[in-house]
Amino acid sequence: MRQKMITLCPTTWEDAQRMKNFSLWIRQQLMWKSNGFDLEELIKENDRLEALLSAVAMGEKKWKQGIGWVDVE
Repeated sequence: MRQKMITLCPTTWEDAQRMKNFSLWIRQQLMWKSNGFDLEELIKENDRLEALLSAVAMGEKKWKQGIGWVDVE
């Protein structure tokens, strides 16, 4: 491993202190970015999947073979 120093504001420093492995988190962010993902896109995709799961659980969506998830009529 090689080291790289970063500068944090007081708020982000406090957040980093509470994390179990801040260095791992930073490495993961950089790997995702190098693979074409960024944190904002991942959050949007997570929100989309969470909404879909909620709709399925509430009976608002059903699986239609060959099409995907559709609204229940």
